[in-house]
Amino acid sequence: MTYFTKLSCILLFLSLCFVHAQPASDQRTGILTGTVIDASLSEPLPYVTVLVQDKDRNTLLGGITHKNGDFKLEKVPVGTHNLRVQYIGYQTVERSVSIGGNAYSINLGNLLLQETLTELDEVEVIAEVSTIE
Repeated sequence: MTYFTKLSCILLFLSLCFVHAQPASDQRTGILTGTVIDASLSEPLPYVTVLVQDKDRNTLLGGITHKNGDFKLEKVPVGTHNLRVQYIGYQTVERSVSIGGNAYSINLGNLLLQETLTELDEVEVIAEVSTIE
């Protein structure tokens, strides 16, 4: 073999070694999409918080809905997670989602949020009239 052929073989071997020695961060991840809707008005809700949590309720990633109520969460790790959708004045919605197998891109469709009413205690206002003239 010539010097050039030997060098080419060594470089080819080393490049194959580096390709197989990639870090675990190249693992496949998933995408979650959907739309958040007000259940009573049937209108999309903008700027709603959407979180992906692990089994211990630690937040892995999150985002907010766009003006039209749509959201897209990318780089969702493989496994079963808790999807949490929360918005001030509405009940929080939670749903279990699984990424992996044949499901790496999941469209959750419409997620309906119910408005919550919080009633506060009454407030008593006491006023005094000044006797100084």
